[in-house]
Amino acid sequence: MTEKERTACGVHAEAARALNAFGRPIYLKDVDERIVYANDDFLELMGYPAEQVLRRAERELLGNENADLLADGAARVLGGMERVVRAELKALDGADTLRLLDVRQRVYESAAGDLLVLVILRDVTEERHLEEVLKSSEEYSRSFLESSQDCIAHLVSDGSFLSMNDAGAKMFGFRSPAEVIGRAFETVCFDPGETCSKALLQAVCGEQSRFEQRVMGAQNRELWLDVRLTPIKDFDGSVRSILLVGRDITEQRQTETELRKLLRAVEQNPASIVITNTDGIIEYVNPKFCAVTGYSLEEAIGHTQRVLKSGEMPPEGYRDLWETILAGREWRGEFHNRKKDGTLYWEAASISPIRNTDGKVTHFIAVKEDITERKMLEKQLLHEKAQLDQAYADLKNLQSQLLQQEKMSSIGQLAAGVAHEINNPMGFIMSNLNTLRKYVVRLHGFINTQQAALQDVNASPSSAADALKAVKAERTALKIDFVLGDAGSLLAESLDGAERVKRIVQDLKGFSRIDEAESTMGDVNAGLESTINIVWNEI
Repeated sequence: MTEKERTACGVHAEAARALNAFGRPIYLKDVDERIVYANDDFLELMGYPAEQVLRRAERELLGNENADLLADGAARVLGGMERVVRAELKALDGADTLRLLDVRQRVYESAAGDLLVLVILRDVTEERHLEEVLKSSEEYSRSFLESSQDCIAHLVSDGSFLSMNDAGAKMFGFRSPAEVIGRAFETVCFDPGETCSKALLQAVCGEQSRFEQRVMGAQNRELWLDVRLTPIKDFDGSVRSILLVGRDITEQRQTETELRKLLRAVEQNPASIVITNTDGIIEYVNPKFCAVTGYSLEEAIGHTQRVLKSGEMPPEGYRDLWETILAGREWRGEFHNRKKDGTLYWEAASISPIRNTDGKVTHFIAVKEDITERKMLEKQLLHEKAQLDQAYADLKNLQSQLLQQEKMSSIGQLAAGVAHEINNPMGFIMSNLNTLRKYVVRLHGFINTQQAALQDVNASPSSAADALKAVKAERTALKIDFVLGDAGSLLAESLDGAERVKRIVQDLKGFSRIDEAESTMGDVNAGLESTINIVWNEI
């Protein structure tokens, strides 16, 4: 707007220059609410050229909705009721952009002596937007503080509390946050080791600090807190206050303690323990696994358990294993695996799925026991049982033979004259048989003991050693080794006596020729020999 145009509007050139250099948007209006002057800042703010502003009604530029408010303010200053009238309004500029304007009106006397109204504007659009943002931020911060389960507190640099949220007050056992205001930091976070004091001093010096502290919470319950102290600095870098954020990690601490116990138990477990992902890749093995297989931790991690395969388990067995554990069930069975040095060994294994909180299978854990020695004991017991079964069968067969031979003694009734010849060998045969019968009873009892031991081992593999010890003790108690040795002597002696009886009977049969109804040709020498034998035995 030129000086000539401003002068034509009744504004002295010097005054116009002063108004134009005021630094804020300004316009002058007459008593009819028509704009008679506008400085360059106003034209720039509203986005109009001078010719679209001068001599136009105020309401045409600033909107009808603001006309009454502006007219009322002008009337008050022109009437002398107020020196300055201030208002805030919304108006569209030349580009139809909504602006928030702080408006001040006061009386202005022109060079010609006319009373005008000086309107001074200030664009507060960004300022109000920032205020809204800050207000929303404050509401968000307040909502965050009120809803947070962590302890959030504000301390002055001397360590006394300025404020604390409800969760913090509840955590420390205060009835309300007001009870903690003014209290010293050390009285709330009591620390005999001075960790709290050192951390506070570090924060006062402008450094962030973090520490874990055990405190007494509500109802004298011991709590563990993860505490962070963050210094809040002024523009000059000095610490104005300190923000405290404390999180209750009591359950986490307890969980860590339980995990350490569990890890200790796993590492010291006498069984091999292997944890894999769902693809069978090993993620953990305990020391027992390394001791049994010969593979180190580094050699096992990242590999599958195929390194242990001996090739003796059929593919169907592995297929059944994977189908079982992928279905979320436990698999139990035995492996004949190979160690790093090539040695074969037996393992009894239990493989179970590990699930996450959603119930999804994420890993598998295998607990395996070396049962090589047990397998050897079972094989030995089965071999000894087979030997005893054969000995028992032989003894029963021999007993049957001896009983059959014993029946032959009844022939003495047919030949009373030779009864005493048969009684002598049959006497010690009977004595031996009675002894053998007792031995058979002992062997039968020992076999029953072995069978019971085998059943115990099958039911509980870990009891194999005890079962073998019990079998050995029974063997000693029943004198099985002596029985087996003596039985042979008795049998030999009995067989010798039985042979004597047999010869006597054959001689008797040959002498009597009871099976021959008719006379036949015979061997005179054989007849004489059998007759002499009978006579000799009779004598």
